[in-house]
Amino acid sequence: MAVAVVLAVLAVATLAPAGASSPPRPACPACGTLFEQAADDRGADVTVRESRALVQVHANGSATWTIRNRLNATDGLDGGTLDGIARERTDGYGPPDDATLRDARLEANVAVVVLYDADAAERHAGLLMVDYLNADGEGTGIRMNADLFRVRGPAGTVVTNAPAGAVKDGRTAAWTGHTGDAALGARKGVGEARVVIGPASTSGIRTNAALALATLPVVIETLGRFVLGQTFLFALGLGVAAYAVRGSERDPTTLGGGFVACGVAAVVVPAIVYGPDWLWITAPALAAIPVGVAATRPAVRERRWTPRSLAVGAVLALAGAAAALFALELAVGGSGPLGTTMGSLAVAGPLVACLPLGAALARDRRTAAAWGGVVVLGFIVMTLTIVDPVDPPTGLGGGVLLAFLSIAAVVGPMLCAPVLALGRALATPRAE
Repeated sequence: MAVAVVLAVLAVATLAPAGASSPPRPACPACGTLFEQAADDRGADVTVRESRALVQVHANGSATWTIRNRLNATDGLDGGTLDGIARERTDGYGPPDDATLRDARLEANVAVVVLYDADAAERHAGLLMVDYLNADGEGTGIRMNADLFRVRGPAGTVVTNAPAGAVKDGRTAAWTGHTGDAALGARKGVGEARVVIGPASTSGIRTNAALALATLPVVIETLGRFVLGQTFLFALGLGVAAYAVRGSERDPTTLGGGFVACGVAAVVVPAIVYGPDWLWITAPALAAIPVGVAATRPAVRERRWTPRSLAVGAVLALAGAAAALFALELAVGGSGPLGTTMGSLAVAGPLVACLPLGAALARDRRTAAAWGGVVVLGFIVMTLTIVDPVDPPTGLGGGVLLAFLSIAAVVGPMLCAPVLALGRALATPRAE
């Protein structure tokens, strides 16, 4: 089981580039430093003191953007230069992706840019949904490059969901930032990066239905790319491993000793190589150690273990590993100890579930198939812990993660084999 830590090490190595495939994109196409840079390219020396953007959504799903940059200096900035800046920033620097320039004007020391987006919002379950601030798996999220960014619904509507980081006031959702490089956030979940607009009487169920309908195509595509094929490969390999172990007779003492040795090595070696970062990968090893120790005890070897009793033991081993991992994370001052623990347990889950499956191999095929399904389910849970089905990685990061999961689907059953063998051995008592 502890050998599974190799899989976790590979996960750490591959998930880092997956999350850094591209930089955050700006929320506003013509705010702050983006406006200053475009002006500088045209020989105008301007300094933006404050940027504000208002996205007025209309009942037909279109929207009008009004961007206001308050300037400290306007040297070289005239109407023609401002028009050129606005057209450059409108072309391919979304959001919005396909906007048209309606107006560009100077009001004293304020540069005003007005854009029109004919397809700003989609309608789901009768509600308008604006996803300008949805990262769609690109890079690390959204860069809130405006001091104030507001999305406002038509008259007579309200914002019915709770977008992360926003202050809601009736039909308006507002975010505050600054004209520099403040990040709105990375990988917002469903309902966080989208603004849902509807009547004041809209229920939470209807809002959730709209969000589900909006993300359903993304979820289906994600499952097809990252889950279905890999799960089939894993299930096929698990079946081969189970068939190979089914008729074998192994000594639980030998297997248990191997588990302890591998578990200790899998804790110590990454600690030396990676330092505090090793904690993410230790749950399989921390679970393997007590399982191995128990397997070497005469009282354990002499008992006929059922799949259910081994499942209870596996859960206890995971619980102990979780407690130890959480305590270690707190001791070293790691960030997000709960998230680290849950992620590591997700990797350990399918391996530990092979213990009762091994015992089930000594019984009928129906029992073995049922416990095999539990192991496969654990693999699916592990995959969905790594891949957000609503906001999957794209580009290079998505390709690297796809390769990792495909390798895991092939290598995983090989790592399951010794766990299956131990479960099979414990299902057959050995008298001293």
